Order: sequence, then structure tokens, then C-alpha cells
Amino acid sequence: SVCILADMSGSMGHGNRIQSQRHIMNTLYLAMSQILPPDKLYIYGHTGDYIPEIFTFYSPYDTDYEKNIKFYNNVHWCQNYDGPVIEAIHKKVRETNDDRIIFISLSDGEPSGNSYGGSEDNEELKRILERARRDEFVTVGIGIQADHVKELYTYSKVVNDLKLLPKEVSSIINQVVRAEFQ
Repeated sequence: SVCILADMSGSMGHGNRIQSQRHIMNTLYLAMSQILPPDKLYIYGHTGDYIPEIFTFYSPYDTDYEKNIKFYNNVHWCQNYDGPVIEAIHKKVRETNDDRIIFISLSDGEPSGNSYGGSEDNEELKRILERARRDEFVTVGIGIQADHVKELYTYSKVVNDLKLLPKEVSSIINQVVRAEFQ
């Protein structure tokens, strides 16, 4: 199974990050929906002003990606509550799925929110990701013009040139599948 999480914080508004991320999400959806049964794919986004907000773009309970992704550009792009969001999504996916999960985070920033962020919350994010790894989540971080993912995820790729984003994402997914599922 595959779970994709998109950072929809305000910093994604710099340059072409929003458009590049949406393009990657669309590409991943098209590719994964062709090879996975509908109950094996999850695509979420997250932001939040004072508390985390999670947006479902695709799940076994709502498989209309084309309709749901239309709301992507209408979100109020605020803060990045990575830890609580990843913890909630991990729990939500595990309620219905016992598979090993390729968990792909598309992000440009470290945890940052209302009374959230800094070294303590970075350490908590590491603990949350470790719990997910122990529960058979293979964690993949795609750093969109940000290198923090190298410290957090089992597999990571920092992409500074957004024109290379599709190629780099394809490369790391191939690497993960070869290393973890052969």
C-alpha cells in the first residue's frame, strides 16, 4: 500500500512549489491507481492555522481523486504540523490496512505552527516516524527545496531544481521498491 502526504503550509507558496507538488501528486495518483487496488492507496494534505487540518484527496472511503484535488488550490495555506498529522494518518491507515506501507512525505519545511516547532517538536516528529517504521511504514521524505528530510526519513531525496522533481521522485520510489519489496 502507498500513503502520500503533502505539506500545504504557507511556505509552499514560494516559487513553483505548489504547482510542482500538485503535479507530483497527480502523477503519483495516476501511476499508483493503475497498479494498486483502490483500498491500498491514500493521499492526504495538511495545514492548519491554530490546529492541524488534514485533507483527504484519496482514500478507500473516498476514491474520487479528480473531485477532491480541485480543493487543493483553495486551501488556506498556513502552518506545518507534521508530527500530529503523521501520527493521525498512521493511526487512520492502520485502522483498515495491515500491509507494509510506503509512506511518502512531500514537504518543504520543518514543523512550524502555533505553539509548535523547534527542537522539541522535531524530536517528537522523529519519535512518531520511528513508531510508524516499527509498524511497517517505510518512510520516504521528498524535500522540496529543503534538506531536513535527510534527518527524518529512512529514504530521502532533496530536490532543489523543481524541474527535476518528477525524475527524482520516480528514482527514489524505484529505489524503495527494489530495496524493501523484492
